[in-house]
Amino acid sequence: MRSTWQDDFRQMLNEKVPINSLGMRQEWVEDKLNDKVDIRLEHLLKLYFYPEGTQYHGVWMRSVFSSTSRVWKFKRGNNFPGKDFIYRAIWLNSDPTDIRDRMGSDVEVISIGLPLLQAPEFPLDSVVVDDCMQYMQAYHDGLAGVLSKRGYVISPDVYGEVRALLVQSIYHK
Repeated sequence: MRSTWQDDFRQMLNEKVPINSLGMRQEWVEDKLNDKVDIRLEHLLKLYFYPEGTQYHGVWMRSVFSSTSRVWKFKRGNNFPGKDFIYRAIWLNSDPTDIRDRMGSDVEVISIGLPLLQAPEFPLDSVVVDDCMQYMQAYHDGLAGVLSKRGYVISPDVYGEVRALLVQSIYHK
């Protein structure tokens, strides 16, 4: 008697054959984490430089959350990447010194796109730029820590973290 695919599947379940195809290659995981870095950075800048009462604030928060809300397991070992790997993929691959150097022009482009909102004064003060860099670095560090432990973040975690970091900022809108 010939066996069907259902019989083969039942036999595989009975033998408890591990299925290792759920994990991903390291390069693929890194590419996926680094995929939406520009969207995340743009919306983190908007949240920093524009007050919470703006009508777009919720949209920007959702964009920050959706840009990196999960991480995939590695194929080898079938475990989540470590905090250092994730941090390097979501923050250090974008070259923080380049972000610092272009922040003034990026914020100016953002302000042109939001003509109805009060823009920050240009050129940006170096103390404000340093504070904004610390805010973005702290966000990415916290995100990497949570992703390495759980593999995902939920929106209230991200919103709470961003709000807590914004309260600590020195920039007054």
